[in-house]
Amino acid sequence: MNRESSNHTNTDVQVDKGHYFEPDYLHPGRLASYGHQFQQVHDRDCQSLIEIGVGAGVLRFLLKRAGIGVRTLDIDENLKPDIVGSVTDIPRPKNSVDAVVGFQVLEHLPFEDFVPALREMKRVARDYVMISLPDVSRCYRFDNWFPLFGHLKFELQVPRINPPEHKYDGQHYWEIGKKGYSVDKVRNTVRSAELSIEDSYRPWEYGYHHFFILRPKN
Repeated sequence: MNRESSNHTNTDVQVDKGHYFEPDYLHPGRLASYGHQFQQVHDRDCQSLIEIGVGAGVLRFLLKRAGIGVRTLDIDENLKPDIVGSVTDIPRPKNSVDAVVGFQVLEHLPFEDFVPALREMKRVARDYVMISLPDVSRCYRFDNWFPLFGHLKFELQVPRINPPEHKYDGQHYWEIGKKGYSVDKVRNTVRSAELSIEDSYRPWEYGYHHFFILRPKN
């Protein structure tokens, strides 16, 4: 495979490629998240897209098997992406694919790079920018069946009085729900990148991943 390169990258490789195949990474919650990623792309009839971050290659595999044209971009050439480069410098023309997606990726950049990354994804995407971010906000889920009442399923989010401080762990520079990174701040930041929020949710199976389905405003 001939791989392309952008002009520069803006961060160092944070983990070895074997990290993505450890049981602690490929746990059932994350596998459920891959299902949501695939469904969001498939249900919106995206036929061409760029995936930022190769990871374990699960989404790429599913999309290709579904006949969807996907090219991957990553700073780590050992993961064998189609394009070696950074999300802040995607070597593709404006509006060249239906969607640009980056699931569990942008938290690996300092927050000041969040808007530049979103703007670059927006530049390349015709219709959609899809991302997911880690969210440690308290969320309690109840799912049970009761006689007389039947199946009851609901979610309760409880705000933290004192959100925890985020400490850089060698991978994540920030997470939703940590001090200074409220979900409202993230939503406002997304809008400042001239993207509208079509949908925003945390999967029932794994609330740590917060999905945002975005549309370019112009």
